[in-house]
Amino acid sequence: MLRETIKLDMNEMPYLPPQEIIDAAQKGLSRLNRYSDPQDLNRLRELLADYSGVAQENIILSPGSDFLLREVIHTVAKGRKVVMVSPSFFPTVQAAKDFATEHSAQPPNVRCELGPTTECVGRAQPGDHRQS
Repeated sequence: MLRETIKLDMNEMPYLPPQEIIDAAQKGLSRLNRYSDPQDLNRLRELLADYSGVAQENIILSPGSDFLLREVIHTVAKGRKVVMVSPSFFPTVQAAKDFATEHSAQPPNVRCELGPTTECVGRAQPGDHRQS
């Protein structure tokens, strides 16, 4: 007879995962504060491509968000205006300045409405009295 309640509606399992799963999770968590090794990213790309049926060259992975943000800017910003929150990561700001026709940095407490001409009209949010 069970001594603890099993919550079937919560999809809980009454047993721990196998020890090798716990060990692998602990090993992975011990390096959580480090960027991924490029070889690990390549292996993950292979696995994702096999699983999803998508070509590997159509899967973009990065060890950190900075690289991905720069890739997006390089891909879509040429000849366009880029509006971003300031402060931001320096390499991302530099990429926007290098590739975009115009770069606009807006403080986080300003709301930007982008129109057909990609003009940014900033206005303070109601009740937001922080300094820009």
